[in-house]
Amino acid sequence: MDPLGMRYADRESVLMQLHYSDENPEHAVALTRLEQLENGIADAIDTEIGRSFGEPIPSSRTIRIAGSMTGVLLLPEIVREITAITIDGEEIDPASYERCYFMRGGAKAVRFDGVTIVGRVVVTGIWDSDPIPGPVPADIREAATMLTVDTFRIQESSPAGEMGPDGLVVPVRNPWNNRLVRDALRRHRVTRRRVAV
Repeated sequence: MDPLGMRYADRESVLMQLHYSDENPEHAVALTRLEQLENGIADAIDTEIGRSFGEPIPSSRTIRIAGSMTGVLLLPEIVREITAITIDGEEIDPASYERCYFMRGGAKAVRFDGVTIVGRVVVTGIWDSDPIPGPVPADIREAATMLTVDTFRIQESSPAGEMGPDGLVVPVRNPWNNRLVRDALRRHRVTRRRVAV
């Protein structure tokens, strides 16, 4: 996190667009509100797309799936890496399975060679909904910056839902409906598939 505590938004851009400075003591209260607002927006983005950015990858998690007789096991979400598979408690040799049906950097299924998939299957790995390490993607950063600035301006607007000085007022728009925001969220949304047992 940077000194202001913004997780996704570009701090310098937010302060510049709102005409605030962290050196000005009169802006301290507004900067605290901005930090809280941006963190709330980052949480909302995480909830909307089903994942987090900019945090280290946690330890692998395990998902329990009922078995399949076809030799192909459909997964409830994309797996980026498989660390272990067990069937009814017995660990399967990694040479006897491979990921298949690739999309968005991971696989939606596992194909088994010479292994019967009957019983409780436990797949341990790095899943699509796990946090992605490294920097926040540029489009998410831009969307979070715009959401933070626009939401702060909405909070500062008149009760009539208008912003701007007298004679130059404009109606407030919902920043979540902006095409830039919608497209960025759509590009990074985790797709989930329900598998019936």
